[in-house]
Amino acid sequence: MIKGFFAAFAMYSKIPVPQVKWDDNTLKYALCFFPLVGAVTGGAAMLFFMLLAKTAVLRAAVMTVLPAAITGGIHLDGLMDTSDALASYQSREKKLDIMSDPHTGAFAVITLVCYLLLCFALWCEGTDNAGALCISAGFVLSRAISAFCLVLFKKAKNDGLAALFANSANKLAVGFAMAFYMVLACAFMVYVKGLTALCPIALAFAAAVVYGLAAKKNFGGVTGDTAGWFLCWCEFLILAGTILGDKIL
Repeated sequence: MIKGFFAAFAMYSKIPVPQVKWDDNTLKYALCFFPLVGAVTGGAAMLFFMLLAKTAVLRAAVMTVLPAAITGGIHLDGLMDTSDALASYQSREKKLDIMSDPHTGAFAVITLVCYLLLCFALWCEGTDNAGALCISAGFVLSRAISAFCLVLFKKAKNDGLAALFANSANKLAVGFAMAFYMVLACAFMVYVKGLTALCPIALAFAAAVVYGLAAKKNFGGVTGDTAGWFLCWCEFLILAGTILGDKIL
């Protein structure tokens, strides 16, 4: 199981870990540790949030780019590739080809710029320590939902890293582990933020429903790229729901 831990961090983060062979035995429980990457990301985010408390704009910039710095931008890559494919309005097969194309399209760049700008703007709106803790827990929640969807939803293709991780996984173990992470993250968010935390939580799960429907309609199932696309938007909705929830509710 420890090899699965290393495989998860090697795949989904830039955190240095011992290299292990990626075989079925190693990847059997790898997804069980995926939300722990979110825990590390959330911990780092909370640390910088407090350290940069007196520099609002710089703090907003750091909080925007920090997740990508820890993950190596793997999820942003999925956001860009999927956005390019969705914007093409081509057939299902052509969309899958576009996602596999190593070239970057215009809509990928436009989406990335808009995404980062909106995240920066939300952080500039400001939140308290409780709100930052809620958002930090959201990094765990988003990954737990993403991994749950990966093993539950139909895959668009049988090759690629997402299919490798999902097909090699012990689905029962991953399902129970993700349910535990989801309950734990949601309970923590409500504990630190109160009932206003129900806003980002509801948005996160609503995003999963939309993700499942959109992936099936446009691609015939989920892929590694669509998983990254979902994770990015799920994190964005948790961020928006937490910060704007305080101002609206």
